[in-house]
Amino acid sequence: MGRPCAADLHKHPKGVHCVIAWLECLCAAARFANAQTTAVACQTLGACHYSPYTMQDRFQCPEAARLAFGTWPRQLLLGCVPLLCVAPATAQLSEGETPYYVGASASHLIADQMSKGTINQALQQQGLAVSTTHADESASGWKMFAGYRFHPNWALEGGYSNLGSYDFEGQVIADPGSVQARFKANDWHVTVLGIMPLNDDWEVFGKAGVGYWRTQLQASGTFSAQGAQQVKTHGTSPVFGVGALLRLSNNLSARAEWERFLRVGEASGTGKADIDSASLGLQYNY
Repeated sequence: MGRPCAADLHKHPKGVHCVIAWLECLCAAARFANAQTTAVACQTLGACHYSPYTMQDRFQCPEAARLAFGTWPRQLLLGCVPLLCVAPATAQLSEGETPYYVGASASHLIADQMSKGTINQALQQQGLAVSTTHADESASGWKMFAGYRFHPNWALEGGYSNLGSYDFEGQVIADPGSVQARFKANDWHVTVLGIMPLNDDWEVFGKAGVGYWRTQLQASGTFSAQGAQQVKTHGTSPVFGVGALLRLSNNLSARAEWERFLRVGEASGTGKADIDSASLGLQYNY
């Protein structure tokens, strides 16, 4: 007879087969045998010796072989296969247990339609006639976001975007002097993402949703007849965009995207514009 299983485990590279055979007998005995048969199985397992050849030859003792392969083939299959399936099922659950993510990005912003005339109109509503000589149409900003990927191809995401500050300069028409103005905007938004994985590392996505924006226009200058007041407005408007994600590790990814925030601001208060955001940042899944 061969060596006992316990001895073979640390001396023979194929000793693991004996452990599998032990588990097969225990599985069958526990799930399908009565108390008497289980006792027999436990006794015969104590006499089990290792053989590295065929499945049937794992048991040198006839009684253990009969228990495992003679009278219980169907029971062994039904009893042990579900246990073998536990590992892949658990792996799938482990991947699905971390659908939550957070991230942050730096943004380059372009305020489309935020022209000199837009600010002139907003200041004129305050009773200050101005001829704007310079207007910023781009700015720097940032964003934070968090999401829940409830399906391999779908996610729900919320975020905050600082949409930048835009400076303007002009001349007061009625009262000789200069005026400086600054337009600021930010946006809280909720979007749904449609995600298409390209391979194990890359995926692309499109997004659409709604944003709650807030804007502010502050003007100051060397005029005396009429002073401009700080004006704030708020409202909601659509948000949409596209992007790509590159996995750097199991939890960390690089994310690039383009978004458009439509109709941010009020023409009669702070000025209104569509703001485009091109951003690059990191996303962390936990």
